[in-house]
Amino acid sequence: LEAEQTYATAIVSLQRAVSEQGLELEGEAQATIQQGLEEMDRTIARCRQALRDNPDDLGAHQAMLAAYQHKVDFLQELLSAKL
Repeated sequence: LEAEQTYATAIVSLQRAVSEQGLELEGEAQATIQQGLEEMDRTIARCRQALRDNPDDLGAHQAMLAAYQHKVDFLQELLSAKL
């Protein structure tokens, strides 16, 4: 999917920017952010699996794109917050 590739590229770029920014977070905040990112990754993986099982599942397709958008938004907020 072209949209999936576009999101994946944006996420890699944003993750690199977050890493380069060297956000110094305290343990609990860092753990919360990491847990959120991991949950987003699990959601994306579940949607991908649903689409492998049923490529015509419009709901799974929409959910996957929404999950990607949520991760992009989350990473952009991290960058703009300059924690």
